[in-house]
Amino acid sequence: MKIGLPSLPGFWRWSTRRIQIAGFSTMATSYADAAQSALAQQVIILFLAIGILDGGDILNICLIAFVAFWVGAGLIWRRRPKTPTKLDLMVIQAGYLPLCILSFLLVLWSWKLRGISAVF
Repeated sequence: MKIGLPSLPGFWRWSTRRIQIAGFSTMATSYADAAQSALAQQVIILFLAIGILDGGDILNICLIAFVAFWVGAGLIWRRRPKTPTKLDLMVIQAGYLPLCILSFLLVLWSWKLRGISAVF
């Protein structure tokens, strides 16, 4: 089940051979497809965040979400390297944008608790 962006052209696709060369021979190929889609979404969102003129606040929030996302994806992969569930693939494929939104809301909430006036 594909969720998120459609598959990219052939030269962008990760082959099983490339995965084995990179040392991830135990990784299911469905993880590679989900990671490719997630990375494409993240590149687009990060480029859009770079263009927002707010002193870098949105970019920092998106970068924190980027790191948190890949840590979470690594934990998912570590738990089920060969047989991912549909939920695992869905979280990897479409989990970055909700994580950015959640990070944004958490930052606003923490600023409110600390008494810092929000720029947003």
